[in-house]
Amino acid sequence: MGKWFGQASEIEELRTENRRLKEQVATLEARLRAAYADAGITALAGPSSPVSSTDSLAPATASSLEVSDAEMELLATGPKIAAVKAYKDRTGVSLKAAKAAIDAVPVPTSAIVSTSLELTDAELRMVADGRLVSAIKAYRDRTGVDLKTAKATIDAAR
Repeated sequence: MGKWFGQASEIEELRTENRRLKEQVATLEARLRAAYADAGITALAGPSSPVSSTDSLAPATASSLEVSDAEMELLATGPKIAAVKAYKDRTGVSLKAAKAAIDAVPVPTSAIVSTSLELTDAELRMVADGRLVSAIKAYRDRTGVDLKTAKATIDAAR
């Protein structure tokens, strides 16, 4: 038995972590190149590290990796998975990269504030009666938003 035989699981974990970090660096580089390209700066038009030609992204392609207005709307109003799916379908990136890109976008607080105006009379009565859990559940069932957004909306109505 070799020296490394007993450490096979640790080596596999390190390989997995290495792959994850490489994907994260590639995503960040693509986003940085896209930001520079949108600003008209050509300093980062090519890849910053030696990678294969299939891994590099031209500025025009990198611009498509930015989150679109439609995806921002999905992120603000609906479940996050809808925005991830739309991003993945539009850009062709992996699910992991799409989730990382959507996670990097902060949810605008205006989305939470604007949804507070959408409470029904029944939901407002539940809030007034102190039945917050019921109000959150009713709001989520009606709108399809995630728990965090529903709770923030109901809390804002208190």
